[in-house]
Amino acid sequence: MDYGTVSEAAWPVLKEGVDVSVTVSDEEAVRDVLLFGGLDAGHCSGATLSGLKTVLGEEKGRAMLGLSEAGEGVVVLIGTD
Repeated sequence: MDYGTVSEAAWPVLKEGVDVSVTVSDEEAVRDVLLFGGLDAGHCSGATLSGLKTVLGEEKGRAMLGLSEAGEGVVVLIGTD
């Protein structure tokens, strides 16, 4: 997960779909992967959930995604391990 740089070939395409970007620690990813229960999910999936939790924890982040503090809205997490 720690590649240091973004792929120069992929970034021009990927950036068009990015609304918010955050960083999370390895510890957060390991902790949050446990929240998937019995699903076969790895640390990359845990990091996705950690990032969402970070964004939802801040009013600005929720607003950028069009989500309310009351939990209104839809979020799809894609775990790619």
